[in-house]
Amino acid sequence: MTCALIVANVVLSVLSNVCIRFGMMSFRAEMRGVLRHMMRTPLIYAALACYGGAFVTYSLLMTRMRLGVVYPFMMGLNAVSLAAFAACFLGERPTARRMAGIALVIAGVWCLGS
Repeated sequence: MTCALIVANVVLSVLSNVCIRFGMMSFRAEMRGVLRHMMRTPLIYAALACYGGAFVTYSLLMTRMRLGVVYPFMMGLNAVSLAAFAACFLGERPTARRMAGIALVIAGVWCLGS
């Protein structure tokens, strides 16, 4: 059950970020009108629904894992998963610096979890 919650949380977190990315692509950089744009964009509502699901799965994980482990583990896993998704599906290029950062995140999560 815990593994399923972890996978669900990662999937929902990545989806929420992707929905925001695509939902905000047509917005121009002016701050004025950002809320109006968001309220008219269905992908922003999808992102909110995904965030809600991620919050629920994260809350359930909090009942099964120690706080000092679950928080860094999920934040690190979400960051690595989002970077991998962006590289595979959005054409974002992983630089040596980014790969080193991902390696540090993984090492940090491993240290905190052990």
